[in-house]
Order: sequence, then structure tokens, then C-alpha cells
Amino acid sequence: MGDAAMVRLDTRPLRRSPAFRRLFLGQAISLLGTQISRVAVPLQVYAMTHSSLDVALIGLAGLLPLTLFGVYGGAIADRASRRRLVLICSTGSMLVSRTPAHGRDDRPADHGRTDARPDPMPGPIRSPP
Repeated sequence: MGDAAMVRLDTRPLRRSPAFRRLFLGQAISLLGTQISRVAVPLQVYAMTHSSLDVALIGLAGLLPLTLFGVYGGAIADRASRRRLVLICSTGSMLVSRTPAHGRDDRPADHGRTDARPDPMPGPIRSPP
């Protein structure tokens, strides 16, 4: 590698702690699902509407909570009990993901609807440092 120093990743916590291994694996699976949905939802909207504007509006709808609540989320995360905050945010996300989409009926999937829902907890609140 020449003059560049080799960087090694410390994997000892993964080998030593089964609880940390489960947490790490769960977070990795969750991140994978999040990234897949970030690609799949705009693709589905475009396939259903053939409108770039609709795809842009989906992106805007995902960006607005982050920009509007990002500053407040950081302030709340600094002042609140982190354990309680994570429990409340996780419960809120679970409840939203378990509820049926508004207006859901027996229309076929290609009739112009998607079952995507926004995450109710912006990142700065859901994942305090």
C-alpha cells in the first residue's frame, strides 16, 4: 500500500458479545430495508404515474420533516431522557407502520396508489447521538 497506513476494523465486540451481534445484525437489516424502500417508492410512483413531478414531490415529502424538525429534534434529544425518547419514537414508528394506509380499498395496485407511509419520527429525534 505504499506510504498509506492500513486501517483495520476492530471486530472484537462482534465476536465477544452475542447481544451486540444481534443488535448489529438487526440494525444492518433495518438499514438495508430503509435503503430499498428509498429506491423502490420513487420507482413505484414513476411506474404508476409516469410523472417526474410526482417523484419529486415524494422526495420533498420525505425531506420536509427532516428540515422542519431537525433542529427541534436535536434540542429535544439533548434535554430528554434518551432511553425514554428512543422508546417513545420506536413505539410511534411501530404504530404507524402497523396501521393501514388511509383510503385503502379493493382497487388494484396499478390504479394509482401506493402503501408507502412517512416515518413519523425524524432522524434527529429517533436516533439521538
